[in-house]
Amino acid sequence: MITGINHITLSVKSIAESFDFYKQVLGFRPVARWPKGAYFLAEKAWIALNVDENVRTGAPPEYSHIAFTVPLSDFETLAQRIKSSGAAIWQDNHSEGESLYFTDPNGHKLEIHASDLAGRMKTAREKPWEGLEILDGKPREERLQSSSLSMLVFSVYTGIVGAFLVFYPQISLYLGFREADTPWVRILGYVVGALSLYYYLAVREKEKNFYRWSVYGRIPLFPFFTALVLLGIAPPIMALIGAWETGLAIWTGLALRKENRSH
Repeated sequence: MITGINHITLSVKSIAESFDFYKQVLGFRPVARWPKGAYFLAEKAWIALNVDENVRTGAPPEYSHIAFTVPLSDFETLAQRIKSSGAAIWQDNHSEGESLYFTDPNGHKLEIHASDLAGRMKTAREKPWEGLEILDGKPREERLQSSSLSMLVFSVYTGIVGAFLVFYPQISLYLGFREADTPWVRILGYVVGALSLYYYLAVREKEKNFYRWSVYGRIPLFPFFTALVLLGIAPPIMALIGAWETGLAIWTGLALRKENRSH
């Protein structure tokens, strides 16, 4: 059973020239280099360069190409860097999502694309092209992965907490706090609400690096809040809140580990 693409090998005429292009222009991470080859990682994709005397002398006329995923927030910066490098642009973008079509120094047709199959299929359903037949009602890429679902739950939870603190600050009294300093409680609510929006945007963009870093910040909440309760600084309910938030963080962490293994 094939589980994915293992690596991509590209023939090159000069390791020095191609190494600089893939490292300095595209930002790939170099792993190894020798006189007739090099290995790179583009996130998790293994890219190999191999000196080949039969390398093509220009871009082929066909449409075949390799497309690399780029976050929308990084797209314009990378696109400008590629254009400034002198890379040839071989096609304008006519499809869903931001794209730049360019060639490397050896004429290999490449693309950077700020979308995914889920976005393409959404467009296909809304504006189907002639002869389109959708074979999988919900492709794997469109399903909300467990790590994203855990972050979405955390986003909704923090949004609800923020809304209560803003519109009903007296709730802090019912939670066991001694007094409700309304202005400060509401300010805290606005901050929590803003974090909720940030978490939601991270889910939309599938920013898994953010998920990972959030786990490190959320797991210690249970022992931290419990310590405050034991010291008499916070009411007992804070230990329960800490347990809930740490539980969500563990869910996110375990989901990320499982998803990494599956890839």
